[in-house]
Amino acid sequence: MVAWGGFAPAAGAIQLQASTTVSQASTTTSAPPVVAPRHHPHLKSRHHAHLTSSPPTATAATESPLIGVFAITAGSCSSGTATGTYFRMIQPGGTLSGPFLSNANSTCAINTYTLLSPGTAGGLSTAAYQPNPTPPFDSSGNGRADSITQPQSFFGVKFSLSTNSTDPQTGLSATVPSISNAGGALSGDLRAISVGWNKQNFNQGSPKPGGTKPGLTSGPTGTYDAASRAFTLTWTSAIVGGPFNNFTGLWHFQGTFIPSTSTTTTTTTTPTGSHTGGSTASSTGGTGASGASDDPRGVSAAGLANTGTDTERLLLVALVMLAAGSGLLLIPRPVRKTYRRQGS
Repeated sequence: MVAWGGFAPAAGAIQLQASTTVSQASTTTSAPPVVAPRHHPHLKSRHHAHLTSSPPTATAATESPLIGVFAITAGSCSSGTATGTYFRMIQPGGTLSGPFLSNANSTCAINTYTLLSPGTAGGLSTAAYQPNPTPPFDSSGNGRADSITQPQSFFGVKFSLSTNSTDPQTGLSATVPSISNAGGALSGDLRAISVGWNKQNFNQGSPKPGGTKPGLTSGPTGTYDAASRAFTLTWTSAIVGGPFNNFTGLWHFQGTFIPSTSTTTTTTTTPTGSHTGGSTASSTGGTGASGASDDPRGVSAAGLANTGTDTERLLLVALVMLAAGSGLLLIPRPVRKTYRRQGS
């Protein structure tokens, strides 16, 4: 029996066709005359082409990263079996089916379930770390991190979840949690998840920092509905070292995924009369900021659009000059008189 922080689980707290033969009567009939089939080369080639063609192959679903917050639904035992978000601990030598360690502070009839409720961020973020606060524990050893889940009692001491760039237990670097969706199936990397309890840290990610999966460490796996964004996420993580050595944490998150809204739109103000956009499009001949193609008609239109005022002025001047020229032609010419010189 193992004692943690002065608390020990009470004895006995761990719950644990006939075959049928059918014969057919044979009948004797006279053999019909054999007729040789006609030879059709084109039919033969079609037949062989059909037989040798490769069957269609299924295309694997493309993985799409889900960046945002996996907002969790609080765990509940109202129906007898735990639903929502919860934690269980598998005893050493067990399997994913148990046996599980009972939690004296569980509020469920089946006290191997420890219910979890949303933290200040609503759940697990795949956009940024949710690190341990400073200090990570209070004077009684209770974990203080409350971004992912609210600290929950486990044998009289509260544990908390966090994600850290440097794992507090191993000292190894860990990436921001990542979850991807492939046709409704979830997978990912949760190596940054750490649990703080009784002034001790236990990595509870999968894989572990460094990429290994010791013992029963597995997942994460889960389901995702793209329409409603409802998800389930499950993983297990073996505990290496400390008072829980060789125990395995089983984590089940359930809730709604909230995509990140970090994308911003930048608006640029162009002074009146500026022709920056037109000259850029004309000089590059490529796709401009508006997404126009290399079609020269598009470039010409853009150029004219930006020089419309000057073009109108030139046209007006040309019309004035044309009108002036026409007016000159209408003015009657002076009549020249010819004087013949008379001889003396």
